[in-house]
Amino acid sequence: LLPPVAEQRRIADAVQEENQRIADALRELDHARRGLDLLRASVLAELGKTEAPLKSVGERGEVFVGATPKRAVSEFWDGAIPWVSSSEVAFCRISATREHITELGLGKRETRLQPPGTVLLAMYGEGKTRGQAAILDIEAATNQAVAAVRLDPEKMLPEFLYYCYMRQYAEVRKFGRGGQQLNLNKDLVKAIEVPAPSLDVQRELIGYVKAALRTADENEADLRLLTRLASDARIALLRDALGGWLTVQDPTDEPASEALKRVRAKQDTEAPKRRTRRRAPAAA
Repeated sequence: LLPPVAEQRRIADAVQEENQRIADALRELDHARRGLDLLRASVLAELGKTEAPLKSVGERGEVFVGATPKRAVSEFWDGAIPWVSSSEVAFCRISATREHITELGLGKRETRLQPPGTVLLAMYGEGKTRGQAAILDIEAATNQAVAAVRLDPEKMLPEFLYYCYMRQYAEVRKFGRGGQQLNLNKDLVKAIEVPAPSLDVQRELIGYVKAALRTADENEADLRLLTRLASDARIALLRDALGGWLTVQDPTDEPASEALKRVRAKQDTEAPKRRTRRRAPAAA
């Protein structure tokens, strides 16, 4: 399709104007997303505003560290026991795992197999993994990069510790030891301090935080949908523009084909005539 030059200009202007509107909308969506991040931070901050004393994780329960069975031994793998890697500990509840191990690969069942309600903490890993937490909804084993905290039910609720880890994520990441890559270990995990209010206060805070974070997650899902719609709108905009449906055609516009004819005619007239060179006579 080759619209008249005047219509090309109108199309370009319309595309630019609509693109600007989409860009403005995306900026607003990004601003709203940052607002949700601030909301989450302020909600989690309520966990630290109690007058309760700080207690170490080791005082609230027992900490265990998992292991990775030898990959070369096939009898250790593809069994019935769910096995959690550190990359799966991503501020979530875990009800299924990517890999499974056998009883033979598990080792000491009493310390390696963690019950539902255990709070997991990634002690090291690539990128943002270190310091992330999860709650087990199933019985599972973990690898050596995951600390498993079995809380005393008379002292602390799993969801409360989980939200404390979420609130202290940046602080926990700085808590590690090592060279270029800071890592946590069992002793450091036991030493992490969290507020320790009564179980009733914990339940109240869990309810408040859970409801607020659920609302924030729902709003974020809406923002993701709107962002995707904005991207689709850009594609539709170009399709309509290049298809001739974005602007109104003006019958008085000179067709682009006529404009091209004039341009070619002008080029033909102004083109210098080719000079022919005589060939030298061939040698006798």
